[in-house]
Amino acid sequence: SQREARKPRPERSGKLNNITRSIFRAIHEGRWLSIEYKNQQTQQTKYWVAIRGLNPRTRTLNVDGLHLGKLSVQALDHISIDRIQTAEVVDGSWCPVNQTLIDDIRDNPGRYAALFDNAANLRVLDYLAACNRLDATPYQSNYSLIHQIDADCFADYKEDTLELTDDQFRELVGRFQRRVEDRRQNAARPSLPTLGLNLISIDTRQGLYVLAYRPLRLDVKKRALRAEPEPVICREFTVNGSKLSIHQFLDADDYTLLDEFTKHAETIKDRITRSNPRVRVDDLPYLVAISRDCPVDLEHEYRGILTMFEDPSGETATAPLRAFFGEMTAKPRRRKSYPLALLNNKVNLDQLLAINNAMRYPLAYVQGPPGTGKTNTIVNTLTTAFFNERTVLFSSYNNHPIDGVVEKLQAVTYHGQTVPFPILRLGNNEKTAEALRTIDQLFEQCKKIPVPERLLDKNHADRTARAKQLTALLERYERILDLRERRETIRRLLDARGQMNFQYELQAGQLPQVDRELAAYGSIDSADALALLDRNEDELLRYLYYTSARCIRRLEEPKYNDLMSIVHSPDTDKERVTQFNKYISEPENLKKLLRVFPIVATTCISAHRLGDPEPSFDMVIMDEASQCSTAMSLVPILRGASLMLVGDPQQLSPVI
Repeated sequence: SQREARKPRPERSGKLNNITRSIFRAIHEGRWLSIEYKNQQTQQTKYWVAIRGLNPRTRTLNVDGLHLGKLSVQALDHISIDRIQTAEVVDGSWCPVNQTLIDDIRDNPGRYAALFDNAANLRVLDYLAACNRLDATPYQSNYSLIHQIDADCFADYKEDTLELTDDQFRELVGRFQRRVEDRRQNAARPSLPTLGLNLISIDTRQGLYVLAYRPLRLDVKKRALRAEPEPVICREFTVNGSKLSIHQFLDADDYTLLDEFTKHAETIKDRITRSNPRVRVDDLPYLVAISRDCPVDLEHEYRGILTMFEDPSGETATAPLRAFFGEMTAKPRRRKSYPLALLNNKVNLDQLLAINNAMRYPLAYVQGPPGTGKTNTIVNTLTTAFFNERTVLFSSYNNHPIDGVVEKLQAVTYHGQTVPFPILRLGNNEKTAEALRTIDQLFEQCKKIPVPERLLDKNHADRTARAKQLTALLERYERILDLRERRETIRRLLDARGQMNFQYELQAGQLPQVDRELAAYGSIDSADALALLDRNEDELLRYLYYTSARCIRRLEEPKYNDLMSIVHSPDTDKERVTQFNKYISEPENLKKLLRVFPIVATTCISAHRLGDPEPSFDMVIMDEASQCSTAMSLVPILRGASLMLVGDPQQLSPVI
C-alpha cells in the first residue's frame, strides 16, 4: 500500500455533515440557527432555533424556535436532527450558552462521535477564520442600519440591552435571513456590518475613527440588541479610504493602556485629548456599524476541508491537510522515481534532493536564506512536473516571488524561438487581464508551430533507468545527512557531560555505530548526481517547445469556444476579468483549463477563485511560506494533492 500512515479514524456519518457542523458551532458560540425543517406530514417550514439541549442517542434537539413568518418564539422539544434539511448559523444573533452541554461534548467525545466527528478540526478552522476577519482593517458604515435607531436611542443607555420595536425586529431578522440565504447558495457573503455601541471615537479631519466599541448581538427572545461585555479595540481604522493608526493619536508610552481598555478608558481619553488638542474625543454610547472587507470568504473555503474529512472512506483528505491536523504519525512512503528535467545544471546535491523529494513525497519542505538557490529549485521543479505531466499550483503571499519564477520560465528559448511554456499567471484584476492577453498571444504563436504528430518519446527506458539510479543515489545522500545530524547531536550530548552511564552508551555504542555507517556509505558530490541527469539540453528544450505548443493548441478544440469568446471579447478589461473569474470558478472549466495550462501561478489570496475548495492540482508549491498567515495559506494548500513549502524560517512571520 502507498497510503501514508495515519491515526485510526472512527466510522463517520456523512449524510448530515453540513447540518451537524452548524449545530456544533451554534452550541459553542451561543448563536441561533436558521433551519428548514420537514415535519412528519412532509411540510417544510423555516425556523430560527436556539439549542437548549441535545440527545445524541435519539438524535434530537430541545430548542426555542422563532417562526419566520409569525416572528413568534416557542419551546420545541424532541426536534429530529434527521428532519432538518438545511442549517446555517445566524451571525450576529445571541442566545445563552449551555456550558453543561459543551463540557459533556468535550469530556465524552465517543458519545457524540456520530454527530461531531472532527470537532477539533472544526474548532481550529473556526478560530483561523475569526482571526482572519479581525485582521481586516475596520471602517464605519452607515449606522442607520435599522429604521429609527440612531444616536439618540442610546443617549440614556445604562443597561446591556436595547429593546426593539416590532418593525425594527422584523427588519433586522429579515436582513440576517437574507444573508443566510446567500450562504445556502454558496454566494459571496454580503458585507453586513457589525452593530456596536461606541465607547471611544476620535473625530478627525477625515472623519470618525472608532477606537473602541462593544459589539451588539440580536437577543431574539427579548427582541433586543445585547451588548457584548468585552470591547473591541481598533488599533487601525479606515476613514474615507485612508488608513489611520492609533499611533497617530496616542503616545508610544501610553499604547499599552489599550491592553486593559476597560480599566484605563478614562486615562486613554485624557491622553488622546492632551496629545491632540484639535480633535474631539467622544465617549457617548451611540450606535455604530463596523464593517470589515475580507478578500476571501474563509468559512466557504474551510467547508471544503471539513467535507474532505467527513468522507466515510477517510481517503479524500489530502496528505498536506492530514499533516496540518496532526493525523500523520509516520513518514509517508515514497512514490515511484520521476525523471528530473532541469533547465540548467546550476544545482547542487541539496537542490536535487529537494526536487526529487517534492516529486516523490506528498510533503516536502525546502528552507534556506536568500541566495541559496530556492528560486532556481522552484523553476526546475516546475519544469520537472510539466515533463512528468503533473499539474501545479504555484503560489505565494506576495507577487514578487511569483513574477520572478514566471519571468524565468517565459524567457526560455529553443533555437532562437521563445518556448510557449504553458504557465498562466493569475491574480488581481490587472494580472488577470494580462493573462487573457497572454492566452491570445500564445495561441497566435502556437498556431504557426507545426507540432510533429509523434513527439519525442522522452527516451523513456533510458530516462527511467537513470531516474531510478539517481533516486537511489539521493536516498543514499539523504541517509548520510541524517547520520551526520545524528553524530552532531551525540557529540553535543557528550559535551554536555551527562550521567556517566548514559555518556558511556553514547561514546562506546552509538557514536562508533554512526561512524561505521557513514564510512560504509562513503562520500557523494554533485558531480555524481549530475552524471545521472540527461545532459542533452537541446533535446529537452525541443521537447518543452513542442509539448508546450501542443498544450496551447488545444484551445482550437470546440470545448474551449466559451473560453476563447472571453479572450476575444470586445468588452473592457474589467468585464472580461469578471467573466474569466466566473469561468474558472466552475470545477469543470478549471479542469479543462489545466489541459492547456497545467501550471497556474497566483497569490494565496487569489487562489480562492480556482474552482471549488477541493484538490484540483497534483501539486502545490508555496514560496516564501513563512510570510503567509496560516489562515490564508490553507486556501492554495487544500487545492493540491501534494505540497512543497519553500521559505526561510528566519524571516519575520506574519502576525494576526
